Amino acid sequence: MNEKINATFTLSSFYASDVRFQVKKHGDSSLVNDLSFSLDTAIDKVEGNNNQFKISYKIGLKNIGETLILSADYHAIFITNSPITDELLSSSLIKINACAIGFPYLRSFISQLSVNAGIPAIILPTINFTKVG
Repeated sequence: MNEKINATFTLSSFYASDVRFQVKKHGDSSLVNDLSFSLDTAIDKVEGNNNQFKISYKIGLKNIGETLILSADYHAIFITNSPITDELLSSSLIKINACAIGFPYLRSFISQLSVNAGIPAIILPTINFTKVG
């Protein structure tokens, strides 16, 4: 695919929604070992704003005994220098680069949530969005 997109974008904001965090066995140092990890992404226009788009991450984590379960929807909002088109939203510029820019904020959120809950830090793996996108 030989695409030429003349757009730039900037991360504007990010937020979590629909967070579910359940720890059934506090004090267990192996709580965050052997976590299964799922991640889905969706790219959408921001309704009512022709120069913004949103990357939505849907994450799920649980350990083998399901004594730790975490799921969340996390969103990164970007502003572009040109109106959002379907071509732009489906471009590798957005599918790879924007997803990769927003993901570290999700990683940080999950890590801080776990530490603030008094359990060992959950450190998500890095993701190569060129292989995903």
